[in-house]
Amino acid sequence: MYAEVAVARPLAGTLSYHIPVYMLGSVQVGHVVLVPLGKVAETGYVVGLSETVDFDPSKAKSIVRQVDTEVAFDLAQLAFFRWVANYYLAPLGMVIHTALPSQMRAKVLRVAHATTAGVEALTAGEVDGELAHVLREMVSRPDLTRRGLVRRLSAELDKGAVERRLEQLERRGWVAWGEKEIGETRQRVQTVALAVP
Repeated sequence: MYAEVAVARPLAGTLSYHIPVYMLGSVQVGHVVLVPLGKVAETGYVVGLSETVDFDPSKAKSIVRQVDTEVAFDLAQLAFFRWVANYYLAPLGMVIHTALPSQMRAKVLRVAHATTAGVEALTAGEVDGELAHVLREMVSRPDLTRRGLVRRLSAELDKGAVERRLEQLERRGWVAWGEKEIGETRQRVQTVALAVP
């Protein structure tokens, strides 16, 4: 089973994702899901379901997880979102993203952390100068984004120097990149439907 997913990126059309076996039956049109998009995970909105895809099924990536067990929008709202997207020539995912409350989104950041080898190299004194300065900051404040690290070190090093040292640390295996999810829905957002008499 596959889900047609609109992501909140300036992409024309939707993307097809495989629904993992443990999610079968629970993923419906209107659900907010987390999907892989390039090297990062992105919030997506299920706008359709199908049994097949029009490309090699082995190349379909799987949905990472559901952001919420409740659907965020119904079929009538989806029809309205499609109308808005067509009228304004906007990507469907961006329209849905804008229309839904921010609590219904999951944001994934790419963050760096010092590896065990990096900590050991720092402890053994194998690292010095600017390289040691950047690595020390990463050990004391793990899970910083690239931008966050540049900001933290802006008083001592310029952006270019931080970027170069970060690349050197990564090549040596002293720094690794991972993902950190923030802004996840913590409680159900209550919505109401207005009926016109």
